[in-house]
Amino acid sequence: MERRKKPNIIMIMLDTFRADYLSDYGGEKRLQFIESIASKSTVYKNSYAPGTYTVPSHAALFLNKRVVDIRSVLEGHRLKLSVESTGLPQYIKKGDKTLASKLLKLGYETALFSSNPFIAERTGFGEGFAVAKDTEGEKAARESGKGPGMADRMLNSEAFMRSVQFASHVIRGKMLDKLFVDFTRRMERQLASDSGYAGLDMGAAMLEEMVASHLKNSSASRPKFMFLNYMEAHEPYPISKDDIIQGRWLYMGGLLALDGVKDIKEACFRRLVYLDDKIKKLFTILEDRGFLDNAVVIITSDHGQAFMEHGQMYHDLLPYEEMVRIPIIVGRFSGGRQIGSRTVTENPTSLLEMHRYILDLANGGVVKTSAKNVAFSDHIGTARWWGSDIVKKLRDKSSGFARINSIMELSDTKATAVYYKHYKLIHYYGKRHDELFDLLKDRAEVDNIIDKGKRVYAHMLKLLK
Repeated sequence: MERRKKPNIIMIMLDTFRADYLSDYGGEKRLQFIESIASKSTVYKNSYAPGTYTVPSHAALFLNKRVVDIRSVLEGHRLKLSVESTGLPQYIKKGDKTLASKLLKLGYETALFSSNPFIAERTGFGEGFAVAKDTEGEKAARESGKGPGMADRMLNSEAFMRSVQFASHVIRGKMLDKLFVDFTRRMERQLASDSGYAGLDMGAAMLEEMVASHLKNSSASRPKFMFLNYMEAHEPYPISKDDIIQGRWLYMGGLLALDGVKDIKEACFRRLVYLDDKIKKLFTILEDRGFLDNAVVIITSDHGQAFMEHGQMYHDLLPYEEMVRIPIIVGRFSGGRQIGSRTVTENPTSLLEMHRYILDLANGGVVKTSAKNVAFSDHIGTARWWGSDIVKKLRDKSSGFARINSIMELSDTKATAVYYKHYKLIHYYGKRHDELFDLLKDRAEVDNIIDKGKRVYAHMLKLLK
């Protein structure tokens, strides 16, 4: 019997892309190209990220482990990092058995192209990839000799923290809150200028160049696996209004009116339309280079994004649906065209299932996903940000800082979302009370039915053990 030719496989990770940006998941139909791919694909309607932000979710996918079982991620989580940090943690260790290393052994050419500076060879995520490039690294190579930006240098200086402490002895209360809001506005502008992330493009154009160059120079005889990370759905967003601040803790702490969130969300949608167009151009490159002659394409995300639902802004926060529900869309291509018809899977599905799914594809075996009706999303606490130390130092100086500090501590509570059939349990490892939701009736997670569903609650607690 003639052995079936192994397909090319590409996983397109739309970083920070929540499920309901697409109509299949309850959103408006605004992203025409991605929607067209979904119309002929297998769509996993109830799919979930393994973590609440980029590093844990990617590590879990690459290693096929739950986030809480990856020691390097748990250790690296507490470090205060920025794009320009030196000495970044190795989230994946040399020699770890990753999805890419397994595919390499199966004869695949493996390549990683990332717009996220933390999903890069220098942080260990290149393990198993024969080629690993990220846009931040490419920019650094093109601008060799350029040091950290002005904002990064200032925020990480001891002199700056001493000046903050000194100011707090002179200024207190609402005046201190106002000063922090104004400082945040200025700092956001400087950070956007330093990073170049104030426009629509967050690296997608450079990813196109990388992919086109790679396919031009790669072997025609070997099957290919490519993993791409697009950052266009990630904050900060391109807002022209000077009075709009994007700092999430200012909204969560009540220092800013919620009117600005509408502008932020509209700016996000402008970026999404741009992203949709860049994905369309990517597919043109794939078709022109013959990649889609025999291929499987997976479009997904690593986590969602909140816009003050449940009092939360952005991600790396408690695992409600806007934080961890993601799209998983799997399409097949032959002769450069998409084949097959649309199918829908309703079972709770973790992004981890795609690890096994891809290996099944590469092995030529029966491709299937788990029928367990169970999925997990782990929140291991909130990562540190540039204002963490400032808030802690000033929490006793004003009611605004006290609120932000309280919310930061609450958000830092470890929690696991457990999905079983149409039920969702959020189990907190701390003083906060657990929450149980029936997602068929309550996708917005408003009605905690834990007192009415004690038998379901007990069963779902057992699933955690």
